[in-house]
Amino acid sequence: MAIARDAAVWLSDAEGFLGSGFLVTPRHVVTAAHVVTESRRSQGWVTVHHLGERLVVREGDIEVSPEHDGSGASYPFPDVALLSLAHRDGRPYAELATTDPNPAEQVHVLGFSTYAPDEGVHPDSLLLEVTGPIGPYVRVRGDEVKDGMSGSMVMRAGTAEVCGVLKGSRDYDSPRGGWVTPVSALRTWLADLLPEPLPPAPPAARSESGALPDTMRIVAVLQGLPDTEDPEFRRQVLRLMGEELGLTTAFQVAYRSHPRDQLLEIVQRCRSYRNPRLAYRALGNAVASLRPDEAAAHELRADLGALS
Repeated sequence: MAIARDAAVWLSDAEGFLGSGFLVTPRHVVTAAHVVTESRRSQGWVTVHHLGERLVVREGDIEVSPEHDGSGASYPFPDVALLSLAHRDGRPYAELATTDPNPAEQVHVLGFSTYAPDEGVHPDSLLLEVTGPIGPYVRVRGDEVKDGMSGSMVMRAGTAEVCGVLKGSRDYDSPRGGWVTPVSALRTWLADLLPEPLPPAPPAARSESGALPDTMRIVAVLQGLPDTEDPEFRRQVLRLMGEELGLTTAFQVAYRSHPRDQLLEIVQRCRSYRNPRLAYRALGNAVASLRPDEAAAHELRADLGALS
């Protein structure tokens, strides 16, 4: 959840707060098309706010689907937008699920609103229950969907997988739930941008060669490498992991200033990855390729060898 929260953004224009969104790569933000369409047309830009960054996105770097908003009161399906940011490595981004949310499933919504007790725009969250499809959308109920949450990431409860984009509320004055654009529609639209999803691990994959390794044990072994104190070395490890896993960027983790905390984030991210065994193996291979003669690198490979 902490990693997903770091991928959340909010948007504004000259008039103020517009709505929510989230990063799907280090330089691409997804939101609802209706959140940005008016500002895109009238002002030619919107501002993305992310972890202290304020990034102005011009009209030419904003794509919406569909391009025309029709004549109805609601923006047509799929009501999604993609904003391209200036390049910078290291921005955390959300991991998209490969399946849509199911009826009776609980979902978390992470976004922003102006409804906190303190004035201004603040992170906000919802806990909703999926009722089922409604046309091409998914209907959710149970919590009060407030204005400003449109464009937020919708996550399976207890995971960091984004299974949809919040479109809006059925009634902004009462807790009647709302609608979600399912992740299948988002993946179809972003097919040229996103890597092919890995097939899910077989149900028995975790038990065939024993349990996943102890998190603190792996962190301790990594600390045996003096180079892990160096942020640049850790970035090289994440880059090599991303290459082995077939990602378009480095393996993404939330940044922590203290080396041990950063190592803990890396190991926990491996454990929560859609295929933990592949992630752990990529970690061991990256360290071994960078420091093949270090005793700690051999120790790490030995600890992770059962996962190969």
